[in-house]
Amino acid sequence: KYWVNNVGGTTALLAAMREHGVRTLVFSSTAATYGEPVSSPITETDPTAPTSPYGASKLAVDHMISGE
Repeated sequence: KYWVNNVGGTTALLAAMREHGVRTLVFSSTAATYGEPVSSPITETDPTAPTSPYGASKLAVDHMISGE
């Protein structure tokens, strides 16, 4: 369910943005992409290791948007 909502929904959104020439997207992710943090506070350079389906689906979206 998380995969369909997060990855599928983002795929549809990005397709609609391309179709209509929208070039800017403001995206807010989640700390769930980091799993159990290795330090506090978490920084964007910390390793990602999601421990839930939700975190894994959000990490996939992060990669889609960043082009990784």
